[in-house]
Amino acid sequence: MPSPKFTALPHPKASDKRSLNNKNGSDSEVFAGAYLIMATGGEISWGSREEDGNKIDLLLSFPNQWGIRGRKIVLAQVKSGPSYGKVDTKNGVIKAELLKKIFEDSFTETNDILLLWIERKKNRCFWTYVNRGDKPAKRPLAATQLISPALRYDLARIIGSREKHGGQGLIFSTEETDFRSKRTTAQRFYREYASQMIISPLLGQIKVTKSGWRHMSRASRRSGFKQSSYEIMQWLPQIIERAPDYHETQSSNIYPTDVWTYRDSIYMLVYQKVKRHALPKPELTTVYIKIEESIVYPTNWHQTVQRLQLVERHCKLLSVYYHLGQQKRGKHVAS
Repeated sequence: MPSPKFTALPHPKASDKRSLNNKNGSDSEVFAGAYLIMATGGEISWGSREEDGNKIDLLLSFPNQWGIRGRKIVLAQVKSGPSYGKVDTKNGVIKAELLKKIFEDSFTETNDILLLWIERKKNRCFWTYVNRGDKPAKRPLAATQLISPALRYDLARIIGSREKHGGQGLIFSTEETDFRSKRTTAQRFYREYASQMIISPLLGQIKVTKSGWRHMSRASRRSGFKQSSYEIMQWLPQIIERAPDYHETQSSNIYPTDVWTYRDSIYMLVYQKVKRHALPKPELTTVYIKIEESIVYPTNWHQTVQRLQLVERHCKLLSVYYHLGQQKRGKHVAS
């Protein structure tokens, strides 16, 4: 039993008073740093933690995810409290919003940063990636942007996208054959890819499965899209192994249970200025590759010692196709 001299005293309470900003900020950095280490299996070093204003709070170093030797380095800044963000939960769906002030008070002019915001009331840590030069503006966040073991894959994808090899210099040719012959040739290549190791700089190993072929050759799909997929199929590995000009997250959903949490995301990789060999001169095209990512990890990952062994992730091809011409960003036609 605890001593009566302690139980008789009033218990301490946390406060968001302005006079406690330094203490709350320091505590938030420790909280965020611990979560970063557990989520990524990485290491952190501290910045000048007691300095106020625009600074780098943490430097995160974590292993490369795609079997490449070396480490990724990420600069992080931690903010906390209701003046920087708010959370709304309806019907079990978490939606958060970072306010303009958090970006005005963040260091973004010379470096990209991983911006972390602590919701103090429920001890939750949200993240977003800020590119240098981004203009301050409100930014919505979803439950998928709570720190979790999926973060190391998200960071690897974002950092990998900085290479931007794009489609420049890629040229493919198409055979003057009928639709059935194009389908047969594409299917032969597709079957070969199922046994190959195709690595994307953004997403790691991309598995080629039967579901991808069924998706591209389904009866409800327009014949023009089918032909486009069949014609570009031969060059699929060469394209995937380059970082795209840009990529989009088309959807990302999280499904927590008492034991496991599941996250499913769909990404569109976009390669511009890919040339199709044609007479009298090559034609510019834009190539689209749609990838599905599935991640599972323990719901109580931050309380599990062997958590990294219990994280599993798979990426598989959903579709590949091209459009003639230079398509504007975000204006691709659904296939």
